[in-house]
Amino acid sequence: MYTIAGATGFIGRALVHTLQARNAQLQIADRNEAFASSNNFGHLIYAIGLTADFRSRPFETMRAHVSKINDILEKTTFDSFLLMSSTRIYGKSSDGKEITPLVVDAADPSDLYNISKLAGESICLNSGRKNVRVARLSNVIDPDFSSGNFVDQLLTEARTGRLVLRSKSDSSKDYIHLSDAIRALLWIVEFGASSSIYNVASGFNIKTSEIIAVLAGHYKFDVETIEEAETQEFPKISIGKLNAIGYHSSTNVLEQLGEFVSSYSNRKNHA
Repeated sequence: MYTIAGATGFIGRALVHTLQARNAQLQIADRNEAFASSNNFGHLIYAIGLTADFRSRPFETMRAHVSKINDILEKTTFDSFLLMSSTRIYGKSSDGKEITPLVVDAADPSDLYNISKLAGESICLNSGRKNVRVARLSNVIDPDFSSGNFVDQLLTEARTGRLVLRSKSDSSKDYIHLSDAIRALLWIVEFGASSSIYNVASGFNIKTSEIIAVLAGHYKFDVETIEEAETQEFPKISIGKLNAIGYHSSTNVLEQLGEFVSSYSNRKNHA
């Protein structure tokens, strides 16, 4: 049996749809679920979190990324527990390996996300519970463009004819297709080692300028970069540990992005 905590979110919904398609025994839970200690939640996947709005909701961020996880690990029964974390925590680090010492600044409001994610990871790995794992998920692209992430924002602005960059176009980070991410997460549940961290990523970076070039093949737009923009370059995310447990994907994310945009444009033109 699987339990998806955060089943109404972007990743949670995709997990639910995939497991339903596999006819898996499934129960879903939203972020307000009490998680009664008398229940066995089977393979519990924790996909509750805050992303873009974490700066304006610090208390909710800590509850979602730390306190609720602490309560689940302390009080509930499960066969396995998988925490959804993020490769965003590598932003100030030298490389993207799971063993890399990470750099955070408690006084930096932008680091509240990273610090809370790391605290959640730490309680998972030091809880003493068996079959507890952490998945650091990269930036997910989706053919329905429904996640509200950076690529979605670029597409939305490109369609208006004016695209405004808050970071320079040579900025780069790792992206992964939604279906690959979901398959990798379920693979970790089945084959991952206990008390381990796994990066779920494509393993290579794509520049913003490359994404803009794909969009330019479908829309006409002007590109403006704000004056204070800086280059944001994430380290390459290592996927060696994920490959070591038998999961492999040869997906070309940039090619997929072009196919997604073409499909999306055709749907809009015929709507």
